[in-house]
Amino acid sequence: MEENKEIIAEAVESTTEATEEAVETIAEEVEKTVAAVEETMDDYAAQLTEEAVEETMADYEDQLELTVWDTLQKMMEEKTIISGKISGIVNAGAIMEVEGIRGFIPASKLDTKYVKDTNDYLGKKVDAIIITVDAENKRLVLSVRDVLFQRQREARNAKIASYEVGSVLSGTVEKIESYGAFVKLEEGVSGLVHVSQICEKKIASPKEVVKVGDTVKVKVIRNENGKISLRMRGLNAEPVDEEEEQMKKDIAGYSAGGSASTGLAGLLKNIKLD
Repeated sequence: MEENKEIIAEAVESTTEATEEAVETIAEEVEKTVAAVEETMDDYAAQLTEEAVEETMADYEDQLELTVWDTLQKMMEEKTIISGKISGIVNAGAIMEVEGIRGFIPASKLDTKYVKDTNDYLGKKVDAIIITVDAENKRLVLSVRDVLFQRQREARNAKIASYEVGSVLSGTVEKIESYGAFVKLEEGVSGLVHVSQICEKKIASPKEVVKVGDTVKVKVIRNENGKISLRMRGLNAEPVDEEEEQMKKDIAGYSAGGSASTGLAGLLKNIKLD
């Protein structure tokens, strides 16, 4: 009987120890599982945060880029002159950055004259305007040529505006048309002398009085809308009509008591009777 009790006690004790070990093992596994879950949750949370930041930054960058293209569109509409440096040379043109966007300048838009070698423009500072904005295709096109032409026009208009009505000047006949002669006043500035303003005598063509290359005196009679109108009449020696001059001489000779027959012959020599 006592022996059975000892056996039962040992069995219980052994079972208890096994149970305790099992409990400890389970507890350890639970702790490991909890730790793993916590680590996983931390990693997931960090990943979510990183993705959220990246998504937010992407949205911000997209919005910023849209704002930049809106700015470029406005600059094009207002013909804003942009100063910059040619940062690269590509096929058939050059690159200049505007507001962080790469802008393309075609070779034909780099100067007012033909550009033989675009490499000569690398690193050069230029002024340009935007001529094409395509946000969808991220395409930006610029022109230096348009700015140069604009400045040339402004300089020419300023020169023309300096010629005051009433001024008497010397110029050179550079072109003749049926309606008048163009007189060059200085490089890039010319004025028109209408055929009716060339001389006192009525003429059919300016060529009766002047030829290209003649130096003439002119008077500014109008200066409007970038166009100068001139008058030669009364400022230059009038053309001589030889027949008219001869007739005047014959009349003068007759009036002075010359031969009547000779005078009449002279007066009538050019008259034809039907």
